[in-house]
Amino acid sequence: MPASNGARYYVSFLDAFTKFTWIYVLHTKSQVSNAFKKFKVLVENQTGHKICNLQTDNAREFLALTPFLQQHGIHHRLTCPYTHQQNDYVERKHRHIVDMGLALLVHANLPLKFWVEAFISFVHIINVLPSPIIQGDTPHHKLFHTTPNYAHFKVFGCACYPNLRPYNTRKFAFRSQCCLFLGYSLHHAGYICLTANGKTIISPLRPTSIRWLLEQRLVLTNQRCISPLSLTFLIFLLLLKLLLFPRFGPLLCKNTLLCFLTTLGP
Repeated sequence: MPASNGARYYVSFLDAFTKFTWIYVLHTKSQVSNAFKKFKVLVENQTGHKICNLQTDNAREFLALTPFLQQHGIHHRLTCPYTHQQNDYVERKHRHIVDMGLALLVHANLPLKFWVEAFISFVHIINVLPSPIIQGDTPHHKLFHTTPNYAHFKVFGCACYPNLRPYNTRKFAFRSQCCLFLGYSLHHAGYICLTANGKTIISPLRPTSIRWLLEQRLVLTNQRCISPLSLTFLIFLLLLKLLLFPRFGPLLCKNTLLCFLTTLGP
């Protein structure tokens, strides 16, 4: 299924010790070699450790890596033909990514062409969640020895309102509009948002989730709530009338309260 960016495949690399997962989207299967070369440079630069072993199945795209692995002293371990159980961790991880990525698409009511954004978002999530396989630790903490940050998490597919002013070409264009949250950017400190006209943008600011707005509203279903600002204004008005009209203060205060309660009435 071609994705929104034209990709048709993906390859994931799993660390056997920390269970940390990296994912790369591909347009063709022949791009696996280039993806592994990028992965090797990235991992060795971030962790300071060399890759010693690489275990794959007997697919042609992985067999093409053998000369490169021999050149860099990496042992290439292959599974026996028709024995996927020898590569059990990777096979289960692949199924986990596909099943949960499709679940995100169904929950967000999005078409299948956004499977790349769903898969990348889910891999980002499982890398920072505790896992019983590593004794309740997170893959991110086990690999980088830092506590992951959960403050930037958003619901995949929720409505958000990013800052669109840098993308506007007209002076009177709206500075924000309702967009769709599509995940986390791998190359920016921001979020991927889908506009109403189908354009994908990167939001450097924290988009406001519609769920958060609903939780913070003051007027609830079938009841009226008084906001703190309204209460402050009411107290200020009563004190002002008591100071200006001390003789008629109680009567004026009573009328003010009656008018305020009438406004909040059903």
